[in-house]
Amino acid sequence: MAIHEVEDLESAADATRAKLGLWGQTPLDMMTIIVKMKHLGMIKNYRRVRDGDMPHDEATYDSIDQILIIPDRTFAAMNRGESRAQMTIAEEVGHVALGHQGVRHRTTDESRTGRPDPEKLVKEIRREEAHARRFAAAFLAPRAFVDDPRKLSAEELADHFNLSLTAARIRKEELEKLYRRKHDIKRPLPQGVFTFLKDAKKKGFDVKSIDDEDEP
Repeated sequence: MAIHEVEDLESAADATRAKLGLWGQTPLDMMTIIVKMKHLGMIKNYRRVRDGDMPHDEATYDSIDQILIIPDRTFAAMNRGESRAQMTIAEEVGHVALGHQGVRHRTTDESRTGRPDPEKLVKEIRREEAHARRFAAAFLAPRAFVDDPRKLSAEELADHFNLSLTAARIRKEELEKLYRRKHDIKRPLPQGVFTFLKDAKKKGFDVKSIDDEDEP
């Protein structure tokens, strides 16, 4: 994902938090967010449906009718505060905030497009899904809330923002990239690469990319 896209998505997530009056809150209550979105006119309503009506999708946003559709299993998990359901709803918030058009699905089957779209439209849907996932992570765990992500473990990040451990690990990597970019810090070389270059330097090769004190 291009740098400008990353920055735009981070900013969009921050702006949406502020618009909903949730800037300082963590973790978030997703039912409160849905109610606030309706009150602000971001969606017209939400609809809870039977699991059998949505056997594959965890949630769906219909931008035509401006309806967020949630199956019973996701709705119940959301109200229990489960991290996976929280991420699901946050992604749908992303579709709304980013102005994605049509019906967007949050599904457990990543290969499922929902209908036989032309290749170009499929690529656009995949791009929008990637953007919604990035938005959701930034919405749930804003970079402004983490001074130095290098000092936090994924477990600490997961606990603080109510993320799954997998999502926390991904978000930690994202936050570290943003931190290094902001402070112009080079990413440490992997130990194997450093050892290879160090050995080459000892053998007399002109290696200028490392110093001995740079060892990870």
